[in-house]
Amino acid sequence: MAKEIFISYSRKDFEKVKAIKNEIDSELGIKCWMDLDGIESGEQFENKIIAAIKDHDTMLFMLSTRSMNSIYALKELKFAQLKKKRVVLVYIESCEMSDEFLFNYSMYDTIEWSNPLQHDKLLRNLRQWFGGTKQVKVIISDSPTDPEEQYKLAQRYHYGYGNTPQNEKEAIKWYRLAAEQGHINAQYQMGEWYADKQNWWEANKWYKMAAEQGDALSQYSLGFYYDLILEAYGAPNYAEAIKWYKKSAEQGYKYAQIALAHMYLDGKGVPKDFNEGVRWYVIAAKQGWEPAKEWLKEHNITPYQ
Repeated sequence: MAKEIFISYSRKDFEKVKAIKNEIDSELGIKCWMDLDGIESGEQFENKIIAAIKDHDTMLFMLSTRSMNSIYALKELKFAQLKKKRVVLVYIESCEMSDEFLFNYSMYDTIEWSNPLQHDKLLRNLRQWFGGTKQVKVIISDSPTDPEEQYKLAQRYHYGYGNTPQNEKEAIKWYRLAAEQGHINAQYQMGEWYADKQNWWEANKWYKMAAEQGDALSQYSLGFYYDLILEAYGAPNYAEAIKWYKKSAEQGYKYAQIALAHMYLDGKGVPKDFNEGVRWYVIAAKQGWEPAKEWLKEHNITPYQ
């Protein structure tokens, strides 16, 4: 009889994946198998992995830029496919499937682990498939006062209950309540909601609250506003744009890194500095971002390799 869950992942994601495994183990009482030994290659490794995949009913493939480029993780996924195992692709970071990966594996269900709705969905599915010894914990009440619970309820209205005006109204209501209590992600979502309506003053009010707490996405959004939005109105503030792009870029946000690179390459708010622009492209490329790698190749610059 097949066992329960095999976890396939890149060793570079070990700590993040181990935390997910531990949560599934503890929340449901369902045991997940993952290679904890770090055997890199060889016949012993392959025999161990082959036996484990054959012995388990379901594979959770932990989807990241690194796992999509991992020879061993892709071999595990292909073997599970050949053995007709149930496969769920679990996004553990924001990334796009490569064309080759999409071509081969887009038929499988995908879950975004950081999205509360999808997180709950996966836990409930695992509970249903394997009859775990514990019930899935109820995360959200109907009238939460805690900002994290308010944010999760807003996410449910935003993503899980259907795209209707009433649900949008409820989502914004709960985002606002959480944001007013200092919840960073809720503040960012409020900024996004107002930006979508091109109410830039109100959007920036919320972005700035989150940005000042260190949120990289909000920092980038502020930079984008001072750079390109105000530029479209003929009144850019490049100094502020660079300030916020740099804060975001230093936290590893790739879009901010490229935006900052172009500020230096184009001389927007700073003297033109080709070397500094290239430096930020190299940083983005080293994080595995393909457009940055392509730009460097087009310019015959290869220090990222």
